[in-house]
Formats: sequence, structure tokens, C-alpha cells
Amino acid sequence: MRARLCCLPEGWRWSSVHAHLAKEDDAVVSVAPMLQRVTDWNRYLLQTLNESELEGIRAHGLSGRPAGDEGFVDKLQLLTAES
Repeated sequence: MRARLCCLPEGWRWSSVHAHLAKEDDAVVSVAPMLQRVTDWNRYLLQTLNESELEGIRAHGLSGRPAGDEGFVDKLQLLTAES
């Protein structure tokens, strides 16, 4: 939506939104982890981000570093070091 590639998240063919709205796994997506965090996907998808949140996402997207607090990043480093 923000990039104007589609009008609604459901309009993006390659989005995980289809599986999450249907509450069913597909060939790529396991919905259980996000369904535990987000109970109302329609409402969640309509939320807007403030400029600070957008800047944080952009910065992490450019750097390749995961977005999250220090504990989250530490956990990811441990998990990826094992594989």
C-alpha cells in the first residue's frame, strides 16, 4: 500500500496476508506464530505507522540488521550461529 503497488495488502499476490487472514498454513507460511501475536488481522493491517517507526524499518532494511531490541538480536545471533 505504501509503495502503491496495490490498494490493499490482500492485493499483493506474494504476501503472507492471505494465509494469515485464512488462518491456514500454506506452502511457505506457518501462521501459528503470528496468530498468537495478532488476533484481529483486518484491524492490524489497517494500522498506520508513525514517521519514527517508518524510519526505523527503513534503517534496518538498508543495513540488513534485524529490527528488534538487543535481546531479540542476541537470540537471533545464537540461533543462526548454530545452523
